[in-house]
Amino acid sequence: MKPGPNQALPFRQAQGPECTAGQRTAPDCHAGCSSHLRPCSHRASLLPSLSLRAFARSTVRATLIFLSIFAAAYICSAADPTVETRGRQLTAEQAKDALLRFIRANRATFIGNPDPDKLAAIPVKPGTDGYFWLGAFRLDLSNHKYSADIGFEGPEPYHYYGSFVERDGTWTAEPPSFQRFHRLPGKLK
Repeated sequence: MKPGPNQALPFRQAQGPECTAGQRTAPDCHAGCSSHLRPCSHRASLLPSLSLRAFARSTVRATLIFLSIFAAAYICSAADPTVETRGRQLTAEQAKDALLRFIRANRATFIGNPDPDKLAAIPVKPGTDGYFWLGAFRLDLSNHKYSADIGFEGPEPYHYYGSFVERDGTWTAEPPSFQRFHRLPGKLK
């Protein structure tokens, strides 16, 4: 294939040791060829040269863009109202009220249907390791969590675990997840 007279990059005139045919000069390797244009074997000549000053400017520009985006994200997260509520402390009475409101609104959530009126009459008792107890419910105030083990006397006990979330200044109990266990008949050795 003969290249045209206005051949564009990546072709250039072959000279001396750059000839792709491995000869010393273009006339030696391309004898009888009217045009000495051949594909270039040096990729470096095809890349635009980037000066150190242009490279530094592009690096500084990219760094400034990155820092601007990071600062905007930090400022937006600082203004987020949900971030403020994470630092507020949940008290035992607030946890009890939130859990009782949840049980009243969702009577069939827990197996055995615990009576919220009976639970309201029970005082919250401090337990070990900073936990509090409200009947079968264990309240972890520092982590805003609750759990309950219900039905462990029977063949199918349930373990419930959920969390407390503050919305509009009021603590609410989130719907729990649960695990259902099966006991094997007889004694395990």
